[in-house]
Amino acid sequence: MKKGSLYVLFFLLSLTAFTQSAHFTQYFNSGPFLNPSLTGIDVQKQATLLYRNHWPQLENSFITQAFIYETNIKRSTNGFAFSLLNDRAGAGNFSQNSINLSYAHEIAVSQNWYLRSGIMGGYSIKSVDWDKLVFEDMIDPRSGVSFDSQQPMGENIDHFDVSLGFTLFSDKHFFGFNVDHLTQPRGGLINQVGEAVLRRAYAFQLGTQIGMGNQTSLTPVILFRKQGRYNVLQTGALMNIGSLQVGAWYGSEERLILSTGLNLKQFSFAYSYDLYSSKMLNEPLGSHELAVQYRFQKHRRKKNYRRQSCPKF
Repeated sequence: MKKGSLYVLFFLLSLTAFTQSAHFTQYFNSGPFLNPSLTGIDVQKQATLLYRNHWPQLENSFITQAFIYETNIKRSTNGFAFSLLNDRAGAGNFSQNSINLSYAHEIAVSQNWYLRSGIMGGYSIKSVDWDKLVFEDMIDPRSGVSFDSQQPMGENIDHFDVSLGFTLFSDKHFFGFNVDHLTQPRGGLINQVGEAVLRRAYAFQLGTQIGMGNQTSLTPVILFRKQGRYNVLQTGALMNIGSLQVGAWYGSEERLILSTGLNLKQFSFAYSYDLYSSKMLNEPLGSHELAVQYRFQKHRRKKNYRRQSCPKF
């Protein structure tokens, strides 16, 4: 492996490990991760599998996988979710495994508007396979990797994390706000004090659903997330045409996102592709994301259920 490639891979590893969190392009299939208040908002039990391969063009890409199970408390509009997440990145197989529980409570603000508040708590373990990393002091100019590194090797760390969120919605419009990493857990595997923390992230979601007749609707959405120095903006729309779903968005970092999916009676499938304009390589970088969702049979509703549904992504 070339020395320059080592620096690039180590930089990408550090960026993922110390400054940002795992995320999914398909926000419409990862509600509790987008905003805890979206937990169980559909008033229906459902299970979702998510898989994301981020920048597979690189020698060691970023793989994120998640499982989400959502249900309702005592057949009410209050939601509960259990989720598992695995995030693996870089040449050193930096990995994070987390288990999360989230809960959302809903109140009626008026006859047509509802407010949901939600909280998510999680426990995570982070680790690196140090034997797979190559540092500069291990390289001999003539013979290549020949020495043992004198770099300090970190230890696995674990931490608890908390996120809070709110969503105000009617049957057509919604506005959400959430704060992730309230506890600002330590993020570094070597330097575990000072700046080596997972910074708080602040996010907004804004959208509306436009009915177009004949089982067709268009849902324009604006998503914004700020974490430390990093700002991510994503704007676009998702269109539902009967059981077919298509979407297109444009995001920060000159990122174009295209999505397509199929909604059946109880199953739904979705695929999205992110195309980045890369400044590091001579070719663009892309990301693949797949989602499979199973919706359980609807249970009988109580009289105190909300009269109208939430806007569908």
